[in-house]
Amino acid sequence: MKRTALGLSLLVALCSEPAFAQQSKGDREIGLGGQFFYTHNATAGSLAIEASFGYFLTARDYIGVEVEPNLVFTKLNGVRSTQGEIFVKGSYRPLFGDRKGRVFPFVGGGAGVEELGTVIGFGGATAAGFATNALVFGEVG
Repeated sequence: MKRTALGLSLLVALCSEPAFAQQSKGDREIGLGGQFFYTHNATAGSLAIEASFGYFLTARDYIGVEVEPNLVFTKLNGVRSTQGEIFVKGSYRPLFGDRKGRVFPFVGGGAGVEELGTVIGFGGATAAGFATNALVFGEVG
């Protein structure tokens, strides 16, 4: 398994062509990512996805929106539990650094909403709970 992962990583690294481009006013950025985790004994796992859309107001000012649904599932002593949450947030990032450089550090932040839900199964019966939380965050990159 480790050899396969290493081989695929080397293949991607060797076959990909680096792209260096400078952002400018009006450029758009679309992002999609995620991860899946499952234990070998099937007692816990998670699925997380992130989708984002951003827009450059100027070459140095970025605003964006992100949606992040997550699922966490567990099985403990025969009882299954599933917890789901979704984050919806907006952000702003002022970019710093040399205009002709390839690296643009930023310090930014934003706010959003988290909707959290839990469903626990007890041999056919279920108990559910839901909560909504406000979210404020800072970013450095």
